[in-house]
Amino acid sequence: MSQIINLNNDSKLNERKSQVLAAVVATYIETSNAVGSSHISTRLGFKVSPATIRTEMAKLEADGYLVQPHISAGRIPSDKGYRYFVDNLIQNEQMGTSQQKTVMDFFSSTHLALEELLHQTSNLLSQLTGQVSFVVGTQPDNTLIKGIQLVKLNPTTAIMVIVLSSGDIEKIDIAFPESISEEDLNKIQSCLIQSMLNKSVKKLVKLNTLSSLTDVKKCYISSTLSAIKDIDNRINGKIPEHVYYGGIYNIATTLNEIKDVSNFLKILEEQITVVSLIKDLLNRNIKVSIGQENSVEALSECSIITAPYEINGEPAGSISVIGPTRMRYSQAMATVSTISETLSNSLKFGNNN
Repeated sequence: MSQIINLNNDSKLNERKSQVLAAVVATYIETSNAVGSSHISTRLGFKVSPATIRTEMAKLEADGYLVQPHISAGRIPSDKGYRYFVDNLIQNEQMGTSQQKTVMDFFSSTHLALEELLHQTSNLLSQLTGQVSFVVGTQPDNTLIKGIQLVKLNPTTAIMVIVLSSGDIEKIDIAFPESISEEDLNKIQSCLIQSMLNKSVKKLVKLNTLSSLTDVKKCYISSTLSAIKDIDNRINGKIPEHVYYGGIYNIATTLNEIKDVSNFLKILEEQITVVSLIKDLLNRNIKVSIGQENSVEALSECSIITAPYEINGEPAGSISVIGPTRMRYSQAMATVSTISETLSNSLKFGNNN
């Protein structure tokens, strides 16, 4: 990981410099070509000469907002220039009417289990932004156990079903060394319900009190505890959280914009790295991370836009897009914000299946 670069701007640019910077950023995002003073003068309709605009661009370059990739070329935004643009020059951060309708139609007509809903949400996000999207599944810390049931499959096997407040249903087989009666199975289930219901799934292993079942064979208790340990490993972060990718077909756009293609692809495969980075951004209340601000070197030519989503007012996960620094920030920020809010509303109890 590289050092986090602080690109926050200490002072405001004057109106002309702000207009010039905004025009350079907007033009470069549109065309991917370095921007010259003549083009900016025409685009803005300034009543000043290209030479004056050139002077302003030179000052912006000297202050680190623009970069001149070649001596004879125009200029392109630096990470600092993008940061100023995002923090100060984006206005009316709203989705277009047709895109808003697409989002509302999707969530009003979709009745899916949580995992499929998050997967389809990632596809929707990538479709609307043209970037690679990530939706991170619910975090165990904020998830409660809402139901526990043991179902006998045959004399020596039962299935344990745990229903979570996130909408997830976890299940695991319990293999007993000898036949177990319905009576003993019901005693184990009652004990688990009494000790675990409405408690945090993060404490799954610590919650059960099966040792109090003195009238149930130890081998049955041991098999049940082993299953609980296995399901705890599955739920509580000893494997990565669920990450749903969307728009991998959009990756070609990003690959054309960055130099370190192999490391970028490697980072996408290492889900834990992406999840950890997104968690860090959310913990620091950062909605947009640009270029060298990213603590992962392979993403130093990319920007990440992220937002949390909630279940009944409790933080549950996040949605994000990752793309080149030359992305349409206003559109992407508005889309991420709108979808996170709409997803949170759809996940209120009673609104999702």
